[in-house]
This record gives sequence, structure tokens and C-alpha cells, in this order.
Amino acid sequence: MKIFSAGVLSTPKLRSIRNSKDSDNQFWEGTLNATIAYMFVERLLPQGVESHIKVSEFPALKEHWHDQHLGRHFLSVESLTVDGCASFTKALSANLLHSLNMLTTLEVRDCGSMEEVFDLEEMATDEGRVRLLPRLSKLHLIDLPMLRANLWNKDPTKNLDFRNFTVLKVENCNRLNYAFTQSVSLCFVLLQEIHLKKCAMMEGIIKKGESDEEVVPEIICPSLKKISIQKTETGNRHDTKRTREKGIIKK
Repeated sequence: MKIFSAGVLSTPKLRSIRNSKDSDNQFWEGTLNATIAYMFVERLLPQGVESHIKVSEFPALKEHWHDQHLGRHFLSVESLTVDGCASFTKALSANLLHSLNMLTTLEVRDCGSMEEVFDLEEMATDEGRVRLLPRLSKLHLIDLPMLRANLWNKDPTKNLDFRNFTVLKVENCNRLNYAFTQSVSLCFVLLQEIHLKKCAMMEGIIKKGESDEEVVPEIICPSLKKISIQKTETGNRHDTKRTREKGIIKK
């Protein structure tokens, strides 16, 4: 059961719902319909505390991936794989991002319609006071043929925290032109490894700013130790020494 009743519903004396006769767990989300919806989503998730979740192992989750009640179940997740989601155009909604403060590894793979990884459009300007994903260290993007020019649909520097970001892996994302812009690259002070493979349209890793205010005179990647490029256009346009020193930048 997804809802109790269609239309406007009022239950002024009801304050909780128990999910089974022998259970002590009681739920209340403000309204009866909201509570039923929350309980419906909850039963789709693994029981107990999960630190590693792979979406393909819970097929019922796909239909409710952007549900507003889903986020709280990911508070302890450290590793998340969004895979096999053919209809998804975005991997992480604003609602879910708020609950992933323990996340260290994000892998998005085998999603044929994925255009963006991070959906930041719904975030208010003042939400940027608290940066999200503070522990994110590794980002792997694999087999995303529709992934567009950017990984996000809004400037991430106001909402996301990249202080612990160390490894970027992009493989078989044939529409992706750049991984990030100059202004975003300044946040990657701990970035150590970049791996690119089979990205036919990749023109550069770091995109030059479009306006004078966005142009950065020098890109410094103080922790960058390794760049691996295989069967990618970028590999034919930049020499290894330059990429190791200042990253790959399209002029």
C-alpha cells in the first residue's frame, strides 16, 4: 500500500502507525498518507544499518529513487553504487544528497539515460552554508553514454564539499567533453589520481572559464600523482609532463 486515501485526508487524533502486530516500531510523518508512503519505501530497503548499497540489488528502489522519504535511510551509507538504472537521467537528487554525509565512494555505471550525476537545481542558495558530501573520496563513472558536458546542473562549489576528494575514474562516457571547470578544480586540493578510458568526445579534463571572472590564471593540483589515459581524444592532445604538472586544460 502506497497511500491510505486519495485526495485530502484529515485524521486529527492519529499520532502513530505500527507496522505489524508484534512490532514496537511506530511511525508518524505528519499525515497519514505521508506515513504510509514512508513505510512503503522503508520496506524496499535492506533491513538494519547498511554501509554499502548497490541499487541493482534492490530493484524496487528504482521506482522510488527520488522519493522524499528515501534520504534518511542512507545516513550510514559509505559506499553507493547506482547501476543498471536505464531510465535515470540524474544519479543523486538534492533530497538524497543531504543524507550522504558518510559517503566516501560513489560509483555510477550502466545507466543509459544518465545526463548528470548531481542534481543541485532544487537547492536553495542559503543551503550552501553547509557543504554536502564532506567525506566523498572516490568518484567512478562507467558506461554512461548520455552523460553531458558537466557532472552537475549547477555550480557545485556552493553546495558540495570536495576537501577529501582523491580519485576520479571516467570510463566509456562518450558524450562527456570535460570533467569539471577551472573554478571547481580549485577545490580539489587532495586530488591524487585521474583515470580516463574510452571517452571519445573528451576534449580536456578541466574546462576554461567562459567569462573573465571564471578564468583562473594558473591551475595547481598540489596532490596530483597519477593520470591514466586510454583510448581517449585527450590523450592525443596533451603531453604527459604538462598534464602531471597542471592538469589537463582545454585552451
